[in-house]
Amino acid sequence: MLLGILFLTYITAGLLMLNVLVHEDQLWLYFATRDPEGEIRMQGVATAPVDSDYSRSTWTQRCTESILKPELDWEGK
Repeated sequence: MLLGILFLTYITAGLLMLNVLVHEDQLWLYFATRDPEGEIRMQGVATAPVDSDYSRSTWTQRCTESILKPELDWEGK
């Protein structure tokens, strides 16, 4: 069991932002993306076991919708 939290940030060309936290036996991946039309910014979260090989099949998206997206007029897209 990991007692601390490791925080990493990765940004590529301003299009994708990834934050990874290690909490107990799970990696928590917070990511930013856009809707299929490329207009609305959204954030999501997925987890994987810390002792996995981090391949695509080991990640589980933690919710069915965005965890954060603009909803009010002043928030923009």
